[in-house]
Order: sequence, then structure tokens, then C-alpha cells
Amino acid sequence: MEPSRSGRLCPCSTTDTIHREAWTITEEILKLMHKEVREHHAKFFLVTTTSPDQLDQEQKVLLRQRLNAKELDYPEQRLRALGETEGFPVLNLLYDFQRHAEQHHVYLHGFPNTKLGAGHWNEQGHELAAQLIAKRICHDPSIL
Repeated sequence: MEPSRSGRLCPCSTTDTIHREAWTITEEILKLMHKEVREHHAKFFLVTTTSPDQLDQEQKVLLRQRLNAKELDYPEQRLRALGETEGFPVLNLLYDFQRHAEQHHVYLHGFPNTKLGAGHWNEQGHELAAQLIAKRICHDPSIL
């Protein structure tokens, strides 16, 4: 498995031991967090973030080819399924971020003084995330 442009390996499948173990550890940590949050009479709400490679059309095509992957949303699918199984809400930002970036022709990662489309969320990325999280909470206040 090759690194993505951001340098991280894309866990698009669990066919190798490293990714199977990583997913097992990740899921166990999230289950434990959910349990501990409930023990403190609070609610657990998982929000997934995006990577630049998931939003840039050209990079998505290249990454899919390199990884021989049909889609790059395996983590989102897996975490959504975990939330359904364990009983906690999951908000995957990927799909709304992709739609927004494509419709508005904007970069949600990177900065003009470094590189657009790479690295951390920029101001627009943070603003969109805040809007989506607020919308989800307002739509379903029981999350909190």
C-alpha cells in the first residue's frame, strides 16, 4: 500500500495485517471512549474529518489507481457502521466537503502562503465543518 499525497497510508481495505490491527485498535479505543463517556452521563458523538486527497478530483483519481480502490471512503463507511452497532452517532464530513468543494470550486485544505489543497483545513474548511456540525446538532439535539 502506498502513501497518499499527504504521506499517510490510505486504509482502503483490511487485506493486510497492519491495517487489520490498526482498525481493531481504533475500534476498541472508540468503544472504550463511548463507554467512558456514557459512564459520566454524557453522550458520545463522532465526527470524521477529511484528507486533502479525498477532495481534489485529480488526486482522488490518482490515489484510487495507486491503491486499486474503487472509492476512498472506506474509513467513513467503517466508522458509520461501528456507530450504528455501538449506538453512537457519527457525522462523516467527507461527502458534504466533496460536494461543497466541487460546487464552489474551492480548496478546503491548505493556504495561499503554503499550498492550496494540501495539509490542514483552512478557514473555509473550518467554517464548513462548524456549519455541518451545528446543523446536525440542531437537527438532532438528542446527540448532546
